[in-house]
Order: sequence, then C-alpha cells, then structure tokens
Amino acid sequence: MGAFVSFVYMTNQISVANVILAILWRRHNGTVKSFRDHDYFRFFCAKKSKKTVFSSISRLKKQGFIETKGRYNILLTQAGIEKALHAFVDAETILYIQKKHRWDGGWRIVFFDIPESKRKFRDYLRKVIKKIGFKELQRSVWIYPGQVPTFLKHVLFENDLKKYVRFITTESIDNDQDLKKMFNIKGYP
Repeated sequence: MGAFVSFVYMTNQISVANVILAILWRRHNGTVKSFRDHDYFRFFCAKKSKKTVFSSISRLKKQGFIETKGRYNILLTQAGIEKALHAFVDAETILYIQKKHRWDGGWRIVFFDIPESKRKFRDYLRKVIKKIGFKELQRSVWIYPGQVPTFLKHVLFENDLKKYVRFITTESIDNDQDLKKMFNIKGYP
C-alpha cells in the first residue's frame, strides 16, 4: 500500500475571528484566555496580539455572531452557529490536509443531488470535499481513498443537506486501477 497525496493548495491562514468561531463551535462558549490556550489558536494565531483578539471579538459581536454573558463568557448567537460551523470545518480541513495519509485499501464515495434552491450548500460541500482531496468520479459523485476526517460528517449530515447526500464506504471497486492512478497510489498496475 503506497502513500497518496492530496495536491490541494491551501495556506495556514484563517482569520482570528474565524479561529474564535471555530473554537466556539467546539466548546460552545469561551473566554479570551480559553481561546489563547486552544490548539487552533496556537496553530493559526500564535503571533497575534491581544489587541487583535479583542478587536475580532468586538467585530463578531457587532455582526451579531457572538454575545457576551457576564464580563468574560462568550457564546455563539443563533446567527453565529452556521458561520462557526464553516470556520470549524475550514480550520479542520487545513489541519487535515497537512498530514500525510496512507491508503487503507478502502474507498469513500460521496454523492449528492442538492437542488438549485440550496446552491449555497452544494457549492460549500463541493469546496470542502475538494480541499480534503476527493476527486470527481462523475457529476456529483466524488471518491476518496481511505479514512475521511470526522468533521466531514458535520458537513455531510448538516440539517440542510442530509436528505440530499449519501456517503458510502467500500473495500473494493471492480477495475479500480484508474482510481489508484488518479490518487497516485503505489502498486497499481
């Protein structure tokens, strides 16, 4: 079994505001101190000043994505929940694609038929699975060798999408030499 490589380019950059939202998605609430102690913050924002953090919090509050309870506790608003999910997925995607992955011999297939009225969700799903390394097998049918990150299920089974999406795991696909070649899996004939 050879290694496969995702040739998706993505920088390590994510805004401080989106890091805060991603952390809030994971923790449901937080403080400036808890943000600075989180792995996301250390990876994406280690060199950012306190002033930048407070400015980002202020901007998120003005935009209606967060609210404060008491003097220090920060919470997502209803409007901030979707934005926080996207920030979480973006952060996790960046972290995921930076790791080397080995083929486990299985294939993961995502197919969807999302109506035009939900185009925003369809485009977002396509963007996420491309960044992870999925390749389009045919229109709206995407394939990937090996385990997918758990955060992908947050996207696939989001309430607005889940009835339009199917996710399949299979150990074999007949005549898969072209797929192995597509993913640069060593050992294909």
